[in-house]
Amino acid sequence: MWLYFIDKNIKEVRKNLKNVLYIRPYDIDKKRALFAVIKEEKGIYRRIQITEEMSKWNFPFETLNMFFEGPGHSFIKEFIILRQSNLAINKTNLEKFGYIKLNGYKIYNIGICALFKDGSATYVRRIKEKELEKGTRLEPTQDNYEIIEYYEANNNIYEISKLKESKETKVKKLI
Repeated sequence: MWLYFIDKNIKEVRKNLKNVLYIRPYDIDKKRALFAVIKEEKGIYRRIQITEEMSKWNFPFETLNMFFEGPGHSFIKEFIILRQSNLAINKTNLEKFGYIKLNGYKIYNIGICALFKDGSATYVRRIKEKELEKGTRLEPTQDNYEIIEYYEANNNIYEISKLKESKETKVKKLI
């Protein structure tokens, strides 16, 4: 099964490559497509659909493997590929990886996150707390990171007011 890329959106992603935070599949009703999340400004993130929608049953499991052969192969080298999570993270914006405790979950109660330099984060995967205790080098994430997926996308735009406010208050203090 092949992914069909949307050319104009791939071109837009290439133009804004330094602002791309990550690439991952998202569900659209009963279908799935590959999206790139681009930082517009601090606290505002845009989700751009880069492949055509496909049935969830037909959508390739390891989407990013197919990406190597498509129009994205020239810029995917700037990304860290996390195959288990079906996620590609842009190295230029990544600060580090961390974890948070997920309240309400009994078994897989640790959430691994990719933390970006602007204070945003994306969810990578869940693990058991016992796995974390086996010698991982991850540090706990402070509350000052905001996970993009926790916010609702309005017309494919995520707006995180806490990050926008932190930018504005810093400017006010300098003046």
